[in-house]
Amino acid sequence: MSRPTRRHVLLGSAAAVMLSGCRSKSAPPKTSPSPTPSPTPSASAPDVQAAVLGAAMENLLVALYDTAISAATDGKLGVVPAAAVGYLTTTRAHHADHAQAWAALLDQNHAPAVDGTPLVNADALIASVGRVKSFAELGPVAAEAERVATATYLTSITAVALESVVTTGVSIAPVEAAHASAIALLTGQAPLTRPPAGQLFDLRGALTVADLVAAPPSTVP
Repeated sequence: MSRPTRRHVLLGSAAAVMLSGCRSKSAPPKTSPSPTPSPTPSASAPDVQAAVLGAAMENLLVALYDTAISAATDGKLGVVPAAAVGYLTTTRAHHADHAQAWAALLDQNHAPAVDGTPLVNADALIASVGRVKSFAELGPVAAEAERVATATYLTSITAVALESVVTTGVSIAPVEAAHASAIALLTGQAPLTRPPAGQLFDLRGALTVADLVAAPPSTVP
């Protein structure tokens, strides 16, 4: 039996390396275990109540601006500049969008939709809009409604836990505050009064669940 030559040893080593490479390529790649998805937080009773209150309030503001726009276009407010009517129309659209945002949130959490304006002060507010005789007189009514809406959001979101409810309220509140300032400016009012000392925002008159005609259930379906 002949002894292996240096050439045979080199060929054998090369074949071993190639075989090892083939085996490593054919081996299935190691995969890390999939992370366990975090459970989706569910809405609590305060979350649903805050959403219901927000939806009812936005529906009321839409009704307020519908009444104001009708009065302006029907000549009941005297001569109203086209820019002023445009402002009312744009603001009304903002509130319709806000109402839709709350409606979508309620739907996502399997809560009933809010129909109409189920707030105890709804009829009185709309009646006060119907009594104004000029665009200037409309200003204080609308500005106060927007201020109360801002205060309501800033108050209600402190009692909720669901991130989507907090985010929705926080994103809408500054828009309502801007509406209040804009309508005050357009109608020649004095600058809005400052909140009490030591308080960043004026939270007087903020609406609560108790202001709803039919309070939402204390449990979530």
